[in-house]
Amino acid sequence: MNLFDDILKPVEPKQENQEQEKQELVKQLQESVKAVSTVGADAEELDVRVEDINIIPLKKISKKRGLKVSVWGQQGSGKTHFGLTFPKPVFVIDTEMGTRPFASRKEFADGTYLFEVYVEKRKLSVKTLDPIASLLRTNYVISILKKLADRDMVGTIVIDSVTDYWYFCREYMNWEIVRLGGRLNKKRVPVDRRDWDIANTVYRQSILQLLTTNANVVLIARTGEEFVGTQPTGEYYPKWQKDTPFLVDIEIQANIQRVLKKEVATNPQENRFFGVILKCRHSPDLVGRIFEPLEFNSLKSLLDEQGISYRPSVDISDDDLAKAIEEIKGELGEISLEI
Repeated sequence: MNLFDDILKPVEPKQENQEQEKQELVKQLQESVKAVSTVGADAEELDVRVEDINIIPLKKISKKRGLKVSVWGQQGSGKTHFGLTFPKPVFVIDTEMGTRPFASRKEFADGTYLFEVYVEKRKLSVKTLDPIASLLRTNYVISILKKLADRDMVGTIVIDSVTDYWYFCREYMNWEIVRLGGRLNKKRVPVDRRDWDIANTVYRQSILQLLTTNANVVLIARTGEEFVGTQPTGEYYPKWQKDTPFLVDIEIQANIQRVLKKEVATNPQENRFFGVILKCRHSPDLVGRIFEPLEFNSLKSLLDEQGISYRPSVDISDDDLAKAIEEIKGELGEISLEI
């Protein structure tokens, strides 16, 4: 179910001038970044209240806290499939238009909801990605999903991919640098750390909105290949913001062991999809463990061994979901951005 097509279509601003719409949203984004980046402000200005600071006994923390997972791997390694196998309802923030092919599979079509946040530039004869508009649309969806999770109506939230989302944030940073006076060299590399603070602030604040919910969260990333000079090394790394693995509970590398076509005729079998746990905040005993196939139930078996909790499935109808989203849209307003 594509929520933008069936539910969220009215959230798009109704002004005729798309550029003006984007400028209004960008202004809100700038104000949000400025507020988060403020250093040395008075406590009164920041509204820091002593009564908000409480001691929480660890034993009283809810065991229903959602699992926070990052997964990365090469093309075709089963990352999207893995995210869709998590407890339902599953909400996918899709930057790659890669979830639609799963619509024909009943096990995914039921209880999976799709937000396609890819926005094209309309004024060009050749359609191209508009990264800033895509960023704004993504952040709006994140605000909706956080409020849905607060209503206990979310099983899992998937961002596919944070590679693209990090790109959106960097492009917004470049736009801000040009706007602030062109502090940018010929290679479009920011000249100092303050420039990167713009992108890092937007990324971290948005991702943390999801990670602080009680829902399971799956952050999916593509890979890049390491080079020595101009020579590829055959080693790969996740293309995401550098702090991403520190934000999640579990980091997983998705892998595929491919079957050569000539082998299929004599020894027919499917490709092997499996995951390797690279980090587990709950239990170091799981680091290095392999699970297969690359599905939530396989990971769940390892989690159950260690007594690690996760968010179970939530029973919710399409009608209840549509009603809740309409109410949340009213709370946020048509042009609203909180990061």
